[in-house]
Amino acid sequence: MTEHSATNADATTEPLLTGYPGRILLLILAGTVAAFVGRNIFGPLLPAIIETLGITSSEAGIALTVMWASIAITQYPGGLLSDQLSYKTVLVGSIAILSTGFVILTGVTTYVGFVFGLVVMGLGAGLFTPSSYAQLADLFEARRGQAFGLYTSAIDVGTSLSGALATLVLAVATWRFAGITVPTTWHVSFAPVVAVLVLVAATLHVGHRGDYDLDLGACELNLRETVARILGNPLVRWAIVAYVMYSFIFQGILGFLPAFLRFGKGYSQTFANNAFIGFFLVGAVVRIVAGYLGDRMRHLTVAIGAALLGMAGLLVLFVAQSTVPLVAGLGLLAVGITGFPPVVNAYLMGLFPDASMGGDYGGARTLLIFLGSLGPTYIGSVAQAFDYELAFAALLPFFLVSTVCLCWLRLQ
Repeated sequence: MTEHSATNADATTEPLLTGYPGRILLLILAGTVAAFVGRNIFGPLLPAIIETLGITSSEAGIALTVMWASIAITQYPGGLLSDQLSYKTVLVGSIAILSTGFVILTGVTTYVGFVFGLVVMGLGAGLFTPSSYAQLADLFEARRGQAFGLYTSAIDVGTSLSGALATLVLAVATWRFAGITVPTTWHVSFAPVVAVLVLVAATLHVGHRGDYDLDLGACELNLRETVARILGNPLVRWAIVAYVMYSFIFQGILGFLPAFLRFGKGYSQTFANNAFIGFFLVGAVVRIVAGYLGDRMRHLTVAIGAALLGMAGLLVLFVAQSTVPLVAGLGLLAVGITGFPPVVNAYLMGLFPDASMGGDYGGARTLLIFLGSLGPTYIGSVAQAFDYELAFAALLPFFLVSTVCLCWLRLQ
């Protein structure tokens, strides 16, 4: 199923932000920013959530692992349904589920309710991401790396805004709306997220040229063929191993960076949240640059460079005893963490057949996100047993394995 294909184009003639492809890209970017404000705000909010719900850091890590596992579960269905139904169906439907999860989170008061809201939100998020990648891969060919760079940059913009939103929400004692005064809690953070997602879904409903296709009975699972294409190709197989290592690192850092700075390094909550914002603002720029360089160099060359910088950043963070080296370490780690996805995603997409690209990519993401979802539990457990500094330093072996796999792939 192809609604619009960019074929026989080159980077000088293929439009990026104009025309119908540009409009769809911008809508996907807006939805991505909103979605990642909501799903990545838990790091800055984690101390408040732990206090409000009366849970431990280990329990918080388990909750985030459940969220990431939920995101992983629907990666393959998201890509598969994009291939066999339509991009419009899955994009709009996934945003509806995603919004429902955030609505649930606005009112939870128990740990069980919190986990349930994370599960619903995660299922919608898992459907949204592979369908977005598949839609963009269908719209762009010569500038696919740049389109993916903008898409993954939107992830970091959303993550940065999540830190700013968390800081604002926690800094204001009460909110007044329509003459009603209510005490501020972390629950308030999800209201603007839902508003933006609903607007994006409505605009996609009107502006997307595709049709809705709800004939789920006609869909074929094709799981065996998908697994064969993923695991039977050694290039795909080792790229996934490298990505699993990255996903483990990223999900752990995403959930616990502010806590690491607050409890591991002794900085204030304000500094920790501002550093979180800055970390992903750097990433928003790095992802675009990495995508651009990947289109002009080999994607794996850029990925290897990013992984090496990430390792250097973790080492600097571990030994840093003052603010200047700590900020330098955060900068290096931000480059390493965020420079990886646009180029490795573009590399992976190039290995899959066009007819099954969405499903194959979704299946690959199911593996890498599900296994990577153990990252927050790993960080939370090591931090509880020892300390946050050791927990972050213990991520170095995962960076090393990822780099070795990327180097092997680069030599093929």
